[in-house]
Amino acid sequence: MTAKKAGLNKLVEERNKKILALRAKGMTLKAIAEATSSGLSTVKSVVRKTEEPRRLSPPCSMSEGVERILPLVRKGMTKTAVAQHVGVSINTLANWYGVAKRIAQSENPALFQEPLAPEEKPSLRAGLGREPLPAGHPIAMDAIWRGLEKYREPLAL
Repeated sequence: MTAKKAGLNKLVEERNKKILALRAKGMTLKAIAEATSSGLSTVKSVVRKTEEPRRLSPPCSMSEGVERILPLVRKGMTKTAVAQHVGVSINTLANWYGVAKRIAQSENPALFQEPLAPEEKPSLRAGLGREPLPAGHPIAMDAIWRGLEKYREPLAL
């Protein structure tokens, strides 16, 4: 290794130590980048290589997973909120969520009932049945005239 490369490696090591020291103090990545005059991507790379990866909760059996999320499902939390709270991916949570939802629903059916749609006022057409409208019926004539309005020449003033 040449003296130039050795000096460069020493500078990189010093920069990395400084980045890690600032990270240990609790500084954000952006603040570290500004303090060390390094790029944000460089800081992220150094921190990522040295920090222990965040592990999600260890995988568990179906019954353990359902037991963990059942209180949250009873509260009415969404899948994404439950997944973040428990620390698992949504795909893992999907295995447990259906079972937990059925248990919670059997205990409290009102919790998962769909809200009733507001009653719609019956239209005139609904009262006429499914048969075609007779010729000259006011609804049909109004529709025809509205369709023809776009072809009408503007009034000259």
